[in-house]
Amino acid sequence: MRTLYKQIPNSMAAALGVTAYLVATLWRHVPHALLGDFLVLQAVSQVHRLAILRAYRHATLTVQNSALWARRYTFYMLGAGLVWGVAGVLFLRPENPIALVFTMCGLYGIAGGAVRAMLIIRRRCARS
Repeated sequence: MRTLYKQIPNSMAAALGVTAYLVATLWRHVPHALLGDFLVLQAVSQVHRLAILRAYRHATLTVQNSALWARRYTFYMLGAGLVWGVAGVLFLRPENPIALVFTMCGLYGIAGGAVRAMLIIRRRCARS
């Protein structure tokens, strides 16, 4: 668990970077209201991420509560994944090919980073 929680600051930075990329590249290609909706969702996701990280850092960690922290991490990842899924719903429009390209590049970047980070879980589980 410790390794996963240590990655949260990096994943926050990556999410903020890709969000900035999407807003900058899509600014002239999608309605600004859609970008605003996405920014609100991303902000809520980042606040949730930070709250979970702060709670984890202030917690007394034991073997008995490790399942709780694993569930909290999973819930945070689910929320983050849903936000990125919404980006696809909002911006992947066949009538706007340039928005398709920019959005796919951003989502590929996030997915690539997430897969690499989640390999830790797979490796740890394989050792158990």
